[in-house]
Formats: sequence, structure tokens, C-alpha cells
Amino acid sequence: GGYIGDKYPLCSDFPHQMFLRKGARYRLLGSSSMPELMPEQSSNVVKLVLGADSSLGNRLCNKDANDICRYSSVVLLASNVVCHGSECNIDTARVVQVADNVFYEYVRPPCVEMSWYQDAKKV
Repeated sequence: GGYIGDKYPLCSDFPHQMFLRKGARYRLLGSSSMPELMPEQSSNVVKLVLGADSSLGNRLCNKDANDICRYSSVVLLASNVVCHGSECNIDTARVVQVADNVFYEYVRPPCVEMSWYQDAKKV
């Protein structure tokens, strides 16, 4: 006990496509495609562009009765979302583009990345 990462799960133990699971949290970035909570070292952040048929995109859009998107500053998925298109080919997402100039940042739950791994070999 007493270590920084105590009581947090290993990031590698998260289920596949955690960004589509119940409880996944998204923060509205607005027109900026740069993540704020986990900044990248370069300006070339890979964005997941959601298609019109995307269930995740529909949840983030949150259309009203007039079929107009009402973007919330924070979105918490109430249930699992089925992947669609390019969403099915990735394990995690950092920034998702919902519409022209509308971006959300996926907020990964706190977890521990191990510095060492089992069966390491000295080179």
C-alpha cells in the first residue's frame, strides 16, 4: 500500500472499446479539436469522425423535437452503444467529431499504466 496508483485498476484491464460503454464520459470541446485533460505532445491529434448513422454521434448530438442538436457540456453514456463504421476498428478514442466544428473529448477513467511488464528481457 501507499503507492500513487493504489486502488486504481490497470488500464490494460479495461474492456475493449470502453469509450462506447455505459458510464463513458465526454466533455464538449466546442470548435477546438485539441484534448484538454490529456494533452497531446503535437498538434496532430487523431480525431474519430462520427458518421450520420453513429449511435454515439446521436447520443452526443442530443436532438430536440425540432431535430436540432443540443450539445451538452458533459455527456455520460447511460447504456452501452453499438459501434458503427470506423468506431468498430479502434480500441479507444481521444477526440470525436460530431459535426463540422463540434468536438468532444473522451474522458478515460483513472487507471494505472505499468512501467514494467512481466517476462521482460534484458537487452
